Parts: sequence; C-alpha cells; structure tokens
Amino acid sequence: MYVAICDDDPAQLSLLTAYVRSWGEKAGEIVQTEVYHSAEELLFAWGGEKPEGAEERKKVLLLDIEMRDMSGLELARILRDRKEAVEIILVTGHDRYMPDGYDVGALQYLLKPVSMEKLEETLTRARDRLGEMPHLFFRGASKLLSVAPVDILYLEAEGHHTILHRKAGAERLLDSFSKVRENVEERSDLNRCLVPVHRGIMVNLMHVSALERGGVILETGERLPVSRSLEKSVMRAFLSWHGQDARGMGSGKS
Repeated sequence: MYVAICDDDPAQLSLLTAYVRSWGEKAGEIVQTEVYHSAEELLFAWGGEKPEGAEERKKVLLLDIEMRDMSGLELARILRDRKEAVEIILVTGHDRYMPDGYDVGALQYLLKPVSMEKLEETLTRARDRLGEMPHLFFRGASKLLSVAPVDILYLEAEGHHTILHRKAGAERLLDSFSKVRENVEERSDLNRCLVPVHRGIMVNLMHVSALERGGVILETGERLPVSRSLEKSVMRAFLSWHGQDARGMGSGKS
C-alpha cells in the first residue's frame, strides 16, 4: 500500500512516518511511504508521472490542514477535482475544520497529538476501503467466484441459497446464507464491514451512505430494512466504520 504524508513540520513528518511503518509491520502490509513538506511539493510530484509504485497500489494521504501557503484543505479539493483515487486522512490541532473535512470526503479527521492506536485503526479502514482485503470465494451456479469485499453491496438469503448483490447486478450462489455468514464472521477483517442488519441480510458498510429509522441507505440509493433488535448494533458498527467514536474526538492541540 502506498502512503503519502504531507506536513510542513519535519518532526510531525518523522513521527507519522514511524507510526505508518509500525502499522505496516503489525498488519503484515508492504507499505511504501513518501513524504512531502508542502502541498505544492505534492502537487508537483503527482502532477506528471505518478509516484513510483503508486499506479499499482492505491493511495492513502495523511494530510496536515494548517500549512504555509496552500492549506491541506485546498490541496484536498484539488485532488478531488482531479479524481485522484486516494483516501484522505486529515491531521490538525483544531476541531473547527471538521465540517470541511466532510466536504472533501476525508476518511478520518485526526486531532494532534495523533494517537498511534487511532492512526492504526484508520489505516486499517483505509486499506479495507481501497479493496486490498483478501477475496471471498463463493460457489456460483456453474463456477467458483472470487469476489473482492469492496465489490459486495449486500448478501441476502433466498431459501437454501444466497443472493450476492454487486453494483454490476445480482447473482445467485449455491452457498446457504448461514454458511456465508459463518465464513464472514471468521474473518476479522470482514466482520467490521459486512454486518447483519436483518434476518437474512448482511450489508457492506463501505457502501452505506446513511442510516434512518428502520433502515440503511446504500450509495446506490437502495434502502434495506434494519430489524429493531439490530438497530443499536448496526449504528455502532456504522459509526465505528466511519471512525466516529469517543476515542476519535480527543482534545485538540495547537
């Protein structure tokens, strides 16, 4: 996985680089890091040829908001306008920028001093959202399917079988829903994002855009029911997936 770190504070660059490499060792990930001392330096590097290895590996960007000249938010807006495939993690000493973070589609908003534990959790979510988790295998009607978790919208029971819903369409699996659910729950990297919302339905939180009373809304606009008994657990899972928990709302530091 390619991780870029952009900050005009050399000490912060060194600290975040050490945290990222530590996470890579713990997670068993091959991590390529690049550091940039300003938004302009990153734009220049990414403006022509991609950084070495970046085309093959999806990008994660740890981005300081408060930098001289061009701010991190200005850079994030430019990257979004350019349709860069990057998960952005914003870092700052003040929480007043949080609404702007949502505007640029930031994965997470980390307050200084950055917690190593919180950063590691966020990097794991970034990796998962970029679709770098190992594939799942399902028995289709006439072939064995290898499916990237990021491609799954939701799984639905149908009699003794399961319907796999993807953006490209739905496909009937020979596996029973109970077997599929068992396989998912055995995978610690999957059971955070593929969660049961109703009897016979597991939804992929990567593609849930909103919660409402009695249901979830997918980014496709489709609405799925949430049973009353699962409402609290679904909400906890949704907030955890998007990093909105008490640990992520620590006090800021200038």
